[in-house]
Amino acid sequence: MKEKEEIKVSLGTVISIIIIFILIIALGIVYYLGFLKEDESVVGSVENQNTTIQTSAQDEKVENNVKNENITEETTKENETTENQYLNNFSESVSEELGTANNIRVEDPLQGRLGITYAYVNSNSEAYIVMNQNSNLYNKYGEEYKIADDVANIYIYQLNQSINEYIFILKKDGTVEYTYLEYGYNEDDLTVHKIDKVKDITNIIQIFGNDAEGIGGNGVLFITSDGNCLPYFRINRETIY
Repeated sequence: MKEKEEIKVSLGTVISIIIIFILIIALGIVYYLGFLKEDESVVGSVENQNTTIQTSAQDEKVENNVKNENITEETTKENETTENQYLNNFSESVSEELGTANNIRVEDPLQGRLGITYAYVNSNSEAYIVMNQNSNLYNKYGEEYKIADDVANIYIYQLNQSINEYIFILKKDGTVEYTYLEYGYNEDDLTVHKIDKVKDITNIIQIFGNDAEGIGGNGVLFITSDGNCLPYFRINRETIY
């Protein structure tokens, strides 16, 4: 009997141990699965946070780019307005004062020696050259020739020490065009050229005497809207020829 009881006790103990072991394994599995789920949740949360941060950064970058573009555009418009304000005011004032019967008239400094009598700009901002009848220019272009449109002002200057003269045409957009005549060379040619590198010009004035390189004669200065001077000899060297 004792042996049977000992056997029963032993089997019960074994069964109990097995059940406890199974429970431990089950609890371990449940805990492990719960840990994995929590870890995935944390990882997902971190990924979502990273995605949100990246999206926010991209949105902020796009927003900054838009702001920068707007600032650049506004700055450009502001600069353009500032640069052209002088000429805009000048053109409007001149147009009001000229009316239909008046014009800006510039006499030829060589007094017709190269065929030009005078130049003028009318109230429609058209520039004309008037020739004398005893000239090659008259034979080719007639007595009066329209040389440019959208003109703010016109100038006729003798340059250097040789017998030549330049007609400078200041356009409303601040650019400069010119034609030139030289004795014995192109006395019948009023072809207009543009000085590409020159802009934002508000006035062209003549100077006499030695220039910055010590060369004597007549020259001109191109004046920009900020008051700076562009010497003709420098422009001549870099852009015209």
